[in-house]
Amino acid sequence: MRPDDEAAIARFVDAIWLEDGLGEKTRQAYRADLERFSHWLETQPGSPGLVSAGRSELLGWVSAGLAEGSQPSTASRRLSGLRR
Repeated sequence: MRPDDEAAIARFVDAIWLEDGLGEKTRQAYRADLERFSHWLETQPGSPGLVSAGRSELLGWVSAGLAEGSQPSTASRRLSGLRR
């Protein structure tokens, strides 16, 4: 994972704990989804880092997950963390 992505994920998880008081399991789920997205971005030639990713990267990641057999509900949950 890119160091910038790792730092951004840590800041995000800290922020949702401080601002929203989200529980440990919720924070772990958000962290895991963001890390998955970051790792996927690294496999895509010329892709930006996590913070600079846009709509096309998000759609590509969701499409790849659905093609691999993920349920639509899983895709929705993963996107919820990225929308924050």
